[in-house]
Amino acid sequence: MPAFDAWIDMYAGEVFEQRVNEYIQLVDIACSTASSEMFNEMSNHFITACKLEYMFWDQALALKTWPDFEGIQNSRTTDFVAGKPRNWS
Repeated sequence: MPAFDAWIDMYAGEVFEQRVNEYIQLVDIACSTASSEMFNEMSNHFITACKLEYMFWDQALALKTWPDFEGIQNSRTTDFVAGKPRNWS
């Protein structure tokens, strides 16, 4: 069995779908009872998490490496400037 088959099967299974739906309900409850300030903070955290998730998969797809914080540039760090990823706004 290839190394990632079990991992992929987990995401395709009914148990995973059920857990995701339960989590969505919990988040909906938390959002509906949160103050405006707390809701904005939750939204900002969600957006940050989405950006990080995108960056993770984009980095893997493009075969990028983490930024070089020591100043040693190579062909795989060209999308990074001063240790910061490209502008997300």
